[in-house]
Formats: sequence, structure tokens, C-alpha cells
Amino acid sequence: MIARLGKGALLVALVVGAWGCKGEISDEDLDLWANSTVGWDKIGEIVDDAEVPTSTKVKALERLVVNGNVSKVGDILYRTKFKDEVSAGLGKSLVERFGKVTDEEEKYLVKDGLLIVLDLVKPEERGAVQKIVAEWAFKGLGEADDTEKIRKQIEHRITLDQVALLGSYGFDGAALLLSRGFGVDKMFKYLKDSKQPDKLAKALEAFKKLHKTPNIQISPSHLSMISEIPTLEAIQYLFDIYHNEAAEASVREDALALAINMFDKPDVQAYKDKLVPILKPIMQQKHAENRRLAGHYAMKLGGSAEFVTVFNAFVDDRVMNADDVEMESFFRDFCVDDILSLPKASWEPTVKEYAQRSPNRFLRVFSLVCLKMTADTAYTDIFKVAAADKTDISDLTKAGMTIGRLATNALTALDRIAKIRADVAAGTLSKADGDLKSGLYLKDLEFADSFLDDAVQIQFASEKRKQGGDAAAPAPAK
Repeated sequence: MIARLGKGALLVALVVGAWGCKGEISDEDLDLWANSTVGWDKIGEIVDDAEVPTSTKVKALERLVVNGNVSKVGDILYRTKFKDEVSAGLGKSLVERFGKVTDEEEKYLVKDGLLIVLDLVKPEERGAVQKIVAEWAFKGLGEADDTEKIRKQIEHRITLDQVALLGSYGFDGAALLLSRGFGVDKMFKYLKDSKQPDKLAKALEAFKKLHKTPNIQISPSHLSMISEIPTLEAIQYLFDIYHNEAAEASVREDALALAINMFDKPDVQAYKDKLVPILKPIMQQKHAENRRLAGHYAMKLGGSAEFVTVFNAFVDDRVMNADDVEMESFFRDFCVDDILSLPKASWEPTVKEYAQRSPNRFLRVFSLVCLKMTADTAYTDIFKVAAADKTDISDLTKAGMTIGRLATNALTALDRIAKIRADVAAGTLSKADGDLKSGLYLKDLEFADSFLDDAVQIQFASEKRKQGGDAAAPAPAK
């Protein structure tokens, strides 16, 4: 067995055996053990030995640290029953050594040791350790330094994973690294996990600086991280990227989508009134889907206070229907979800006025559809006047549609709904069937008179068959 041992291992084995006989440990013993796997096991034994002084245990582990075997130090410390006192002693010893040593390579190793014992020392002692490591790692670095200088210093002092161990003392350094593209994901997570608004602000500023760096591309992951910063400034920056025509189209669209998704976050509600001015310009761009989306959120966020402003932001330039989306459902849903859900006093004066005389076809169609969706016969006179209007709106709804045809459809629907309600009240039609038929009359914006009755009856029969009910329920009397 001895014949297979190397000279160093054999010497260690002999020293280990000798120590076991004489019962005392010299500095020479520790130096020898720190350089061999056989010796590492012996260091583990003495650290766990109640008869060995703590100072000796600390010396042994410090030897492992300066020899570059920091991971072994962690294994020993986490396993020993004397973890607390040995960790405290090692931490104090390493702090003293860190302050004295001038050799950069040794200082790097001592730093590794300090970060190993960080979680094992008392909470009140951690800050001092984090501070000295952070000050050394980022010493002399600032915004004026070029990326190469920062890279060279950091790679010789601290790893990106270790930066996150520096507590509050590493935030400025992390923001600096993020701004130069080093460990972006890790640095952002570190700053975000602080849950401190000023640190999130630092992260956002770092992204802005990074994106100004030549040859740096704005990546989807960057945009996603920015969207995790629930501030007005972060939303505005995503919109700035969207408006930047020099950026790739996919990047711009991703930025817009993420910015709008942020509107639903609880933290954003505190400044929702400030978002309407950001959305209004998008409501007039040459992109139909983005217009509709911006209009929906502008109305939702602005509410009653911004209703007229947002409503007037819709322009009639034949763009809204440019992507072959079924505009009828857009008009209906927008009216029900975003306009009629507001207090009546905030929308009715404007909607009534525009339904009668707005020169903006888009707003007039919008207003007529909204009045129809109320199913309120109080607006019948407005529809009667509009029924004679031959203004073409086929680009906003369907081929052949006019303002007059839309109004005539509304008149028929309101008349039939009134009769349905009478039938429900008389008990000749169930409330469920009445609600279903009324909804079908409101849904259609194209047909009128008997054509609308036939269309509704066909759809009604289809729905009843799906429900397993009577497919031949009678239509209301004409």
C-alpha cells in the first residue's frame, strides 16, 4: 500500500501519524496537511476535535484558504459541531489578513474565504465583511472608465456570482457591471431582489447606458427585465424603444407589448393618469392593432376624467381596419367594456352628440354602436335621423355598409328587444331565451327588418341546439 503513495502523500501520512502519537500540532503540520487530500481529512478531524484549541482550528482552515481550497473549508465548517465559534474566529482572522496582504492573488483567495464564512458569522458582523470586499473589488471604478478596464479589474477580484453576496454594498458595482453588459441577468436579479425603488432605478439607468453602447443589441431578455420594474420611467423607456425607428421591428413590437402588459400591475395604478398621454400618440399611428390596443388601455386607465380626450384621439384615416380584423366586434366590445362601463354622465353627452353630427366617421359609427348597445329606446329619434345618411362606412364595418344602414339595424334591434321584454314580462318567453335573443339582436350590425329577424332566428336555433333545448322557439311578433 505504501509503495503506491507519492512522496508528498507519504510524508503527510507520516506526519499525520506522528501528530496522532505526540498530541500536538505545529505550523509545519498545518502547512503540510493543507497541501494534500490526505491532510484535508485530518484538518476536518481536528476542527471537529473538542480538545484542539479554536485558534489552531482557525489556523488550519486559513491555510486551506490561502492554498486555494476554499470549497473544502466550506465543507468542513458546515459539517462541524463547532461551526459557530470556528466560523467567527476564521472570519476575524481573514478580515485582518485581508487588510494586511498586498499580493493580489492571495487577496483574491482570502476574499473567497471571507465570502464562504459570510453566512456563518453573526448577522451584525456580515456588513463589515461585505463592505471591505465590495470596496476592494470595485475600488477606483466609475462611469468614466471604459469597459475593458472594468472587465480586467473585476475578473481578478470577484466573480459575478459573488457580487450578489455583497448585500447593500454591492449594488452600485452591480449597476456598473450591468451597464457594461457583464452578467446582465445576475446583476438585474440582485438589484431587483433588493425590493428597493432606488436600486430598481439604478437598474433602469444601467439598461439605458448599455443600450447606448455601440454594437450592443436590445435583446428580448433586456425588455423582459425592464418590464419587471413597475415604474412610470420603465414604461416610458419601453415606449421610447417602441418609437425608435432605428430599432428592429420585432424589438419595437416586443417593447410595446411588454409596456402595455405592465398596465395591469397593481403598482402601476398609482400613476395610471400619467399613462394616457403616452398612449394617445399610438392611437394615431399607422398600425391598426396597436391603435386599438392603445385606445382600450387609454380609456381603461383614463376613465371618466379622460373619456372625451381619449375618444377624440381616434382619427378617421382609414387605418383602423387595415389588418382585416372584424371591426364590428371591436366596436361592440369597446363600447360595452370601455365606454358603457363608465358612469353615464361622463359618456352620454359626447356619444349622443357625435352620433348625430360628428364629421369623424369613425367616432360617429362608434357612437351609434354604443347607443345601440344600451338597448335603450330613448335614443330612437337619433337613429331615425341617421337612417337617411348614406355616408359609406364599408371600410370600418362591412362592404355596402352606410351610416343609414347601421342606424336602421339599430332601430329594428331596439324594436324587437322591446317586444322580447314584453313577452318575458307576459310569461310567453323565458328570461334565459329572452336574454339570448336580445343579445343576438345587439350583436348584428348589418341587417334590418325581416332580414335581421331571420338571421337572429337561425343563430337562436343553433344556440338552443347546442344547449339541448327547443330549437324552434318562436320569434317575437312583428
